[in-house]
Amino acid sequence: MKKRVWIPNVLTLIRVLLVFGISFLMLSSEQSVNQGMSILLITGLTGMVYMTDFFDGRLARKWNICTAFGEKFDVAADLFYIVFLSLILIVQRRMPIFVLIVIIAEFVFFLGSSRKKEKKTAGKTFVFDNCGRITAIYYYSIPFVYYLIGQVENSEIQKELSAGAAILCILLSVAAVANRLKSIVSGGTSTVV
Repeated sequence: MKKRVWIPNVLTLIRVLLVFGISFLMLSSEQSVNQGMSILLITGLTGMVYMTDFFDGRLARKWNICTAFGEKFDVAADLFYIVFLSLILIVQRRMPIFVLIVIIAEFVFFLGSSRKKEKKTAGKTFVFDNCGRITAIYYYSIPFVYYLIGQVENSEIQKELSAGAAILCILLSVAAVANRLKSIVSGGTSTVV
């Protein structure tokens, strides 16, 4: 079993490296002659990011090799993916900056509330609830969603899709924060990962 200990962390590292490939393609796709190929490559690399995120934690739990480092590395890689690609989209004027601010603010709240609940959850680093999971999945899709919105040729439709994505981000953030506050105040339990 010890031979497998490194596999989940390598998957997380691969995810971090994929971010650089995606960012290169995002930055160069505006000058690209073959826009369709850029979209296809970005979609494929983004799919690989999602798969490595799915399997790193799942394998660590299945093989009973979870570590505090692995948990922190996984969450840091997720945040890196979201922030790095969002910054590129903000610079390209494809994503409003306040969406990233909302995500970072909710992440800071998540860290703080996880520390509050850490004593009740056998020292686990991060505590997730179902509402928080749904919000995190949406945050994780934000860079790709805004990238795809940027590919829409009609600027009016682009604006409407962008506004809808931003509103959904805000609503999910408010729901996640409210749910965590309710759980903290009531002393309820959340799912531990």
